[in-house]
Order: sequence, then structure tokens, then C-alpha cells
Amino acid sequence: MYCPYCGTRQSPGRRCIACGVSFTRVPPNHQPRSTTVARRPRPGRRWERRGGVGGRTLGCLMTLVLGTLILVALAAFLSSEAGRPATGPPSDQSPPPPPSPAPESGQPDTTPTSGTEQVVITEAELNRKIAENPQAFGPARDVRAEIDPSGITMRFTAYGLGGAFHARPVARNGTIELESARVDGPLGLVVDAGELRSRLTTELQRRLAAEGVTVEDVTLEQDQLVVTVSRG
Repeated sequence: MYCPYCGTRQSPGRRCIACGVSFTRVPPNHQPRSTTVARRPRPGRRWERRGGVGGRTLGCLMTLVLGTLILVALAAFLSSEAGRPATGPPSDQSPPPPPSPAPESGQPDTTPTSGTEQVVITEAELNRKIAENPQAFGPARDVRAEIDPSGITMRFTAYGLGGAFHARPVARNGTIELESARVDGPLGLVVDAGELRSRLTTELQRRLAAEGVTVEDVTLEQDQLVVTVSRG
């Protein structure tokens, strides 16, 4: 027989040898329990375990791939922005021209202005004019002129002595004149500096009179005299 409560197989008796229940209390219609205990399988348990580990691995891989794509796209965007040349609005104003260089100090600016021109009297030309009329400078003999930035110097001999006449030409009243005239050395006592100045001035004015011009300015350079003139 089987115990109607726990289903234990045993020999007939009043009580169950397993659970100790009294058989006399069993209701007449009560059926004994089946001796076979059915175990209900848990469907999907094995799949859930394996699927849980695989799902987490797949999720990590997808996250890694997505993060890599985002980083690649960001790097490409930044490199394209860095390589793009900077553009700005076009300038409507052209750059100002460079300033013209100022003339060097110590050198006169001989550029003629509007309506004027320049006449150059060289040292060789002046000596040629003096040699054509030597008696005009008596008692001075062997007269030779030298032109430099300080003025005109005429070296000569008289009474067996050597001397030098020095003067500075300037523009005055439309003509050329000599100022600060002097004779250096002992001959300054016997040779009149005013006479030599007058004779040299005459030679210079004669040269400019042939041009028919009015003297505006005089510039002294080495070996030449630059006269700025205007024509009347």
C-alpha cells in the first residue's frame, strides 16, 4: 500500500512509516498521491544563461564600434577646419605707397622745380674763360680756379709771391654775386680782393647772360657750379 499523504510504499498498517499519519482518518474518497514527483522543466533557462553572457559581449562590441566611428568623424572634421584657409572680407583700399626717401644730409637737392632749369659751370670751363682774358686779373698771373662745396678759390702769383683768392657765389637780385671775398697770405696787402671779385663775377655773369636767364639759386659741388635759372 501507499501512504495517501506522502505516497510512501509500505506494508498495511495503521500509520505511515514515513510521515506517521493515521490511515483511519483518511476520507473514503481520498486518492493516494502519485509516487512519481513530476519536475516541471524551466523552459529557456539554459538559453537565458548563455544569452545573457553573449548579449553583454555583443553590447560592449557595439559600444566600442560606435565610439570609434564618432572619434574618426570628429578627427576628420577638425582636420578639415584646420586646413581650410582663413578668408576675410576683401579690402577696398590699396596699401599706401612707400614714402619717398629724403635727400641725404650734406648733399644739396639739385632737382629743378616747375618752370626752372639748371646751368652747370664746370671748373674746366671757368679756367678756359680766365685763360682767354688773362690781363683782366692783373697784377695776378697764372690764375687757376678751383670749385668745391666751400666756394671758388683762385690761385695765382704776383710780385714773385704765391697767393689765393677765395669767395662764395650766391644768387641775388636775379644774378650771381660773390660774397666773403678775401686774399690769403702776404699778397692780401698789395692785391685788392674787391678787384678780383669784380672780375670773376663779370666772367660768371657773362656766361649766364649768354643763356638769357634769371638766376634763382646757386649750388656748389666738387669741380662744378650748378645754377638754377628761369627764363623770362
